[in-house]
Amino acid sequence: MGANCYLVETDDVAIVIDPFDINEKIDLFLKTDKPKYVFLTHCHFDHILGANRIRETYGAKIAIGKHDAVGLYDTYFSLSEMAGFSQEPFYADILFDGGDVFEVGN
Repeated sequence: MGANCYLVETDDVAIVIDPFDINEKIDLFLKTDKPKYVFLTHCHFDHILGANRIRETYGAKIAIGKHDAVGLYDTYFSLSEMAGFSQEPFYADILFDGGDVFEVGN
């Protein structure tokens, strides 16, 4: 299944946005000693299923909007059950609220 995932790097931080899974390109990107974040734009399964594995493997912190956080542990909201994907429940480290500003790197 195809999904849009973005990799962002500054001088001192690596960020993954909307990981459906960890593929070779993401794995190589994250094998740095930079602090890592996973930003989730919303809670659909094709944007979140790789997030907790990235946290467990690389120590990344997961961030999502507070109104979408329910999809991280509820397969109805993430649509994963309907699409036939297995989803282990997890929680975010950072919850965004409207108007929040989050700075990463220098």
